[in-house]
Parts: sequence; C-alpha cells; structure tokens
Amino acid sequence: MSYNAFNYEQSILSIAKHKRGALDELYQQESGKMMSLAYARLQQDRSLANKAVELTFKTIYTQADRYTPDLGSAIGWIYSLLDFRIQKIYQENESEILSRAEVKIHQPEKIDLNDDSMEENARHFFELFYQLSEKEQLTLFNMYITPKQQVDLATDFNTAIAYLRQDLHQGLGKLSAQLEHIKNKPQQIKISEYVLGGLNHNQSKEALELINEEPHLLETLLTWQAYFQYFILLLPQYKPNSFVIDQIKDYVKESKQSETQESPASETQSSTGYSTTFMQKIKQYWYYIVMVLLACLCLGLLMTESYRTNQVKMIAYLDDIQDQRPLWLVKLSHQTLTLETIQDAILPDDSEFVVWLEPADTKSAYIPIKRLSSTDKIYIDVEDLPTEFKAWDKIAVFLTAASADDRFPMRPEGTPLCQGYLLPLNP
Repeated sequence: MSYNAFNYEQSILSIAKHKRGALDELYQQESGKMMSLAYARLQQDRSLANKAVELTFKTIYTQADRYTPDLGSAIGWIYSLLDFRIQKIYQENESEILSRAEVKIHQPEKIDLNDDSMEENARHFFELFYQLSEKEQLTLFNMYITPKQQVDLATDFNTAIAYLRQDLHQGLGKLSAQLEHIKNKPQQIKISEYVLGGLNHNQSKEALELINEEPHLLETLLTWQAYFQYFILLLPQYKPNSFVIDQIKDYVKESKQSETQESPASETQSSTGYSTTFMQKIKQYWYYIVMVLLACLCLGLLMTESYRTNQVKMIAYLDDIQDQRPLWLVKLSHQTLTLETIQDAILPDDSEFVVWLEPADTKSAYIPIKRLSSTDKIYIDVEDLPTEFKAWDKIAVFLTAASADDRFPMRPEGTPLCQGYLLPLNP
C-alpha cells in the first residue's frame, strides 16, 4: 500500500475550500485504515466502527478550515479526530462492548521493509520499532489498538502494572531518541503516552494540562499521532460499508444548501475591533487544544482531586541482574524516598549495599544515594537526597565491601545486584 503520492496537508486545505472531490479523495485514501483501527478498538463491532469513520469525516469537512500547517502533522490531525470519535463512541457503548470483549494479546505482524511503495517515514518507524524488545513491541502495539486502560492490559499480560509501564516507557524512550521531530524529554514522553492511550482520568488530565501550559506540545501530540497510525498497517484491513460514503455525501450536500440559505454578508472586522482574519488565525491555533479539553469533559477526564504531599508519585522495581526477579522496591513521595527488599536478601559480613542513581538525561553519570548496612526498610527525606529524582531515572544497587570512609567512589564499585527505572504514578 503506497502513501507516497498523497498530500494530506493539501487535502485538508482543499476540503476547507470545499473543492469538488477533495473529501472523496481523502475518503478513498484513508477510510480503510481508519475503519481497521476503529474495528480493532471497538472490539470488532462493525456498526460502531462504521459510525466512527462516518462521524470523523463529517468533522473533517466542517472543521478543515480550522487546520493550518502551523498546528503540526496533517495526518496526525486526522487521526486525532478519529481517536476522539472512537473514545466517545466507546464511552457511550462501554457496557455493550465490554460484555463481548475477549482477553486477547494482539501479535503485531511483520511488515516488509523492502517494499518500494512504503513511505520512508513508515519504514524508518518500523526499523526502530523492530529494534525494541519483544515485550516493548507487544506493549506499545496493544496499547494503541485496544481501548483498555494500562491496568487492564497488565492483567491481560499477566504482569504487574509497574512492569507494563516500565516496558512502555522504555520503548517510548528508545523511539523518541531516534524519531524525527521528537525530543527525548519527560514531557514529550508523557504526550506520547497520552496519544498511545490507556491512561486513567488523572493521568489524562495531567497530560492535557501540560499541553494547555505549553501549547507547542500540541505539535508533539500530532507528530506522535502521525507515527502511531503506522501501527494500523500491522492490523487486518477492513473497509467501511458502502452506505457510509453515501451518508457523508448527503451530509455535505445538506451543509452546502444550509450555507447557501443562511450565509450572512462577509465582514471585515469583528465586534472586538480586530480583523476577522486575525480572529480566525487565533482560533486556528487554539481550536485543537479547546477541542481536546472539551473531549475530556465529555469523557469525564477532568477531576478535582488535589495533590497530597504523602502520596507516592514514582515507583521502581529493581530486578535481579541475573534472573530478572524483583528484589527491591523504591517509592518516592513528595516528602520521602523509601527503599525496601521484597525478596529475602542476604548481606554478607563486612559488606554493604550502595544505592546509585543514573539520571535519564545524563547517561553513565552515576550519583551515589545511600549506603545500607542492613536489609531493613529505609526512609530518606527528599531534602536530604543529593539530586532531584525524575521519571525514567535508573536506580541500581551494588554489593561492595564495607568501608569506614564516608566518601563515595567516583563510579559504582563491587557486584551489581539489581536495577530498575522510576515510573511515574498518579499525581
């Protein structure tokens, strides 16, 4: 399937100008992929999937004039509209959908990277995707194509939510480090996790508030949408029923008739004193943020819970270097860092554990945290930590000879026992 010749940006701009055949061309190009994604996310309900495609194209027709290239990826914009529509349909029919949902782990199909018709961006994305571990591939792919929350998918995977989030964040981090237009920073990763789906209400709220505070992240959101839609190529392909395009055409016809009857005389200045062109430009930049926030209101994502200073905000399971069993648990609240063993740990005589931190943004620059002379649960005041802990920092524990010297070595010494990554939880 080739996408090289199609210009999504020009397509949307043509639809905005109501050029003859523009919407039909986009429908012929993209409706199959959109149907395949909707069919997967709505648990193989063809009727609901048809509805999602139909309503998305109606929205594209009415809102195309809101899109400008400055917002970001055109195809990302299209799939953001589809994503919103699928979520809303899912919410309206959740009981019915869940009643027939199957516990199923979807295996991503392998795609031929030597296919000459493949878009270069798609080839680059899959080259990076196939470099991820099998667990990371399964987690990212299933999180995108199912409507489930992370905790439910973890149950399907028969794993702890912390492990699923670790695979998720590691996979996203590796992709973001290599993909064009994406910077491997915590807020960028948070947006990618939001686009991928599966966040709970509080987590979604946090991501949307971040976009509202930093509008440039809207472009990041659309870029991730553009990359993730390549996952649809790994799904069985379906097409909407023939009546869908007929209903879209009827809607366009009725809209044009209504515009002809009700269109007021054009004005050059709004009641605010600014030119209409200027006001439209402002609306174009902020429309998408407003739309997403309204979507969250519809889905009940905005909640009024306040932060609690004693609530755990990050967690890390430290796995045994040799057999990957979880040995230590690290919890970070707004006030305290807690370290405890979750397996029987033996501390030989004249030995000690040394806890080290490797910040995510400065690889190989280890920072010593604490010497431990017993396996008892340890509490450390956040103010006493040598550095600020951030999501996706790595924590490692080494077994070394006991030392009377209070100074730490420049780098970790001794035998590495376990390690893991700090994962963000609900605020």
